[in-house]
Amino acid sequence: MPTPQPIDPRSAAILSRLARVPRLVLVLAVLGLALGGLFAPGIIGALLLLVMAALVGWLAWLGRGLHPTSSVALRGIVVLAFVWLAISKLV
Repeated sequence: MPTPQPIDPRSAAILSRLARVPRLVLVLAVLGLALGGLFAPGIIGALLLLVMAALVGWLAWLGRGLHPTSSVALRGIVVLAFVWLAISKLV
């Protein structure tokens, strides 16, 4: 398994802020983004889903050297699913 890459200072700052937030708040925020994106109509729902895709993609990028290939592929599929859902909201 490759060695982990150093984290960009901007990402490290955001991660350190997120680490101070209670986990329940983070879970509720992510759940709110996902459900809001699924149930909100039109462009608002699409934007929420794209924010969710960006969040999952960013976290997958940060963990790219720490997980096996199958896990990385699954995260890529999740990101693509959020983007697909966002596009289908607009059509």
